[in-house]
Amino acid sequence: MPPVGELLHPAALAAIVLLAVNDWLLKGRAPGWLTGKLSDFAGLLFFPLLLTAAWNTARWALRRPCPLTRRALVVAVVATGAAFVAWKLGGVLGAVRDPSDLLALVMLAPAYAIGRSEIRRRGKTRP
Repeated sequence: MPPVGELLHPAALAAIVLLAVNDWLLKGRAPGWLTGKLSDFAGLLFFPLLLTAAWNTARWALRRPCPLTRRALVVAVVATGAAFVAWKLGGVLGAVRDPSDLLALVMLAPAYAIGRSEIRRRGKTRP
């Protein structure tokens, strides 16, 4: 099975569901500041975990060792945060410039914590 445990964490799955429902349903029916913030908060929780899961799955598919490392997790969290800041402050790809969106960066902390718990879990299950 591909190494995607961090992405299967209940909080990550809830963030994915929230993002999908919000972007596909709620934004069209009730656009506003709340639906915008929901997307930012949910996306910043799950995206670093998606990056680590995708990286480790690619390595797994190539039959290379694929443990989630603290370094990979930190790179994913920092890259996600930097891209989000550039997107929100630079207004790229149609993003509305709204510095208050940067409050959602707090969601990188629980994403990191989920990744760390997955690193500890995997460490306990190694042969």
